[in-house]
Amino acid sequence: QYNGYKAYWNDGAQVIEPHDKGIIDEVNAVSSVKTISKDEAIKSGKLVLIDKEIEASNNAACRFVPNSVIQLLGRSSITEIKPKDFTARDIIMMNIDIRNFTTISEGLGGKKVFDMLNIYMGYIAPIVRNYGGFVEKVMGDGMFCVFTKDTAKIVDCAMEIRDSMTLLNSYLNKEQFPVIEIGIGIHKGNAVLGMLGTENRLNEIIVSPVVSEVMAIQNYEKVCG
Repeated sequence: QYNGYKAYWNDGAQVIEPHDKGIIDEVNAVSSVKTISKDEAIKSGKLVLIDKEIEASNNAACRFVPNSVIQLLGRSSITEIKPKDFTARDIIMMNIDIRNFTTISEGLGGKKVFDMLNIYMGYIAPIVRNYGGFVEKVMGDGMFCVFTKDTAKIVDCAMEIRDSMTLLNSYLNKEQFPVIEIGIGIHKGNAVLGMLGTENRLNEIIVSPVVSEVMAIQNYEKVCG
């Protein structure tokens, strides 16, 4: 659906269902349903080519609600997500935190803090995705990542994140940011993942003791090293 009308292919023809007078005038529809050939539609220039725009919109939406969340909730599209949608299952959660971030941030201006965090997230998030996880939530300098299978690979993921810090700190130093150290905690347990809010504003959350427990494990790494 796009700008008030639906467009879909039916036996090689383009069927347009207009729902707005301006759209009707734009595509010169002469009845409630007008059928034209695909070639005619493209040549006329009056059919808005929507595939790329829909794809761009979907990709933008997935920056706020990952595809993995949509799939875990048993939905095929973000447009199907509703309040109270949820799933209960075992998950593996990873918590990553920048050590001494408060002290670091106090020596930087607001913009530099945001710039540094975006660089940091840009290094970490692709590694998480590469191991089949997704970033469930970002809380300042903290990051919660969720995996639904293959616990052994998650340890490998954590090790790769650790190794990536050498390259990241080299880049931060080059860009005149302070170098950083991180702590990582991993924990597994049952959780409820769902949508909380109203029709106008939704937020994806995880409700489980795993959340506080994985944070405690990550904090305990300060002692363990």
